[in-house]
Amino acid sequence: MILKGNQRSGGRSLAAHLANVRDNDHVTVHELRSFVSGDLLGAFLEIEAAAIGTRCRQPFFSVSLNPPADALVHFDQYEMAAGAIEAKFPGLSAQPRAIVFHEKEGRRHAHCVWSRIDAERGRALPLSHSRLKLRDVSRMLYAELGLEPPAGIRDERQADPLNYDRPTWQQAKRLGEDPRDLKQIIRQAWEVSDNLASFEAALERQALTLARGDRRGFVVVHHSGEALSLTRYSGLKKADIQARLGKPETLPTIDQVHDVLAVRMTAAVEHRLADLKVVQARQRQPLAARLAALRQAHRAGRLALLAYQVARRAQEDAHRAVRLRTGLMGLWDRVSGKRGRLSEQNGQEEAASRLRDRDEDQALVDTQMVDRRTLQQDVLALRARHADERRYARAELAVMLAMMKDSARAQMQDHAAELDKVKGRGRDSAKPSGQAGPAPPRAV
Repeated sequence: MILKGNQRSGGRSLAAHLANVRDNDHVTVHELRSFVSGDLLGAFLEIEAAAIGTRCRQPFFSVSLNPPADALVHFDQYEMAAGAIEAKFPGLSAQPRAIVFHEKEGRRHAHCVWSRIDAERGRALPLSHSRLKLRDVSRMLYAELGLEPPAGIRDERQADPLNYDRPTWQQAKRLGEDPRDLKQIIRQAWEVSDNLASFEAALERQALTLARGDRRGFVVVHHSGEALSLTRYSGLKKADIQARLGKPETLPTIDQVHDVLAVRMTAAVEHRLADLKVVQARQRQPLAARLAALRQAHRAGRLALLAYQVARRAQEDAHRAVRLRTGLMGLWDRVSGKRGRLSEQNGQEEAASRLRDRDEDQALVDTQMVDRRTLQQDVLALRARHADERRYARAELAVMLAMMKDSARAQMQDHAAELDKVKGRGRDSAKPSGQAGPAPPRAV
């Protein structure tokens, strides 16, 4: 499975993200190890409180565990993966840990969060070379789980160039775009160009504008006016970009592009874009209703199973408690060693019941994941159709913007010609009265 980890701060925001049921079908707090609190927020506040006496500003080590989209991974395998991560970082196995499962779009992944604060020594655990170590653990997990690793895990040079990070996803979401679509458009523009002018032209055909960023780098301005980092969306290195495009000093600034877009993005153009968003939103509603109904049914099913397991566990606990007699008979059981044997039997049965409950949970999750993935096929088909419509609309928008650009250039040329005529008449009137002007053209 793919592992992505980082050291971070902000316990409240991290707890809110992990407990977010709005953007996830299901959120399950699987484990809170070595915490006093019984909830995520309280656990993370404990970590921040322990960090007060240290100089550590990033007391959390957060790692996401992402198996392949079509894999059904058991609880035990996620726990094994967390243990493999701990084995790679000395001291991490003794630290408080939280494990949270997220299910979304027919996929399940886990978030593991460790405290970096060593309470006994009063310092934070060093987690050097975490990226390389997590990559090694990821390769080992693919082999252990019998899963085919993606090309990017085998060789970083073969990683999918359309992969994106969280800031890119958040920005694309604000724009109502798919981050993979934007990255593909920009990369295709790069592939068909060989210099600054051809790259600008390729971007303009998709209603995107190359501009000079605030930090003297290249940015791509979306037709909405938002600036996109060229290095982030192209996946290219800054040196490679400068080698082909040169320096960005000759390009307009972001503010200048905004001014131009404010003139070209007429009400008619914006109305066409708004209409497309309205139509696509209306087309998503029936599918969204089906997803909401399925989500509600799945959540109800999990609550029903939990209630059944709690009731059954109470009955079994009561049955085992009856075995442990009290009074004189209980004293005899202790003396004869019978109570010890019964206590051991009760412990074994309780452990077996916990494993049985876990297997029941896993079976229900697997069944629901299959149902969700079936519906997800309809979701993906609709997304693909909408993406094609957006690409067509973007190309159409680019044509309209180019027409307005040509119209504005023609108006400027006409205006310049008119000024030249006015200047010419002024020069003629300034000549001496006896001096003849130029002879009129002779008729042929």
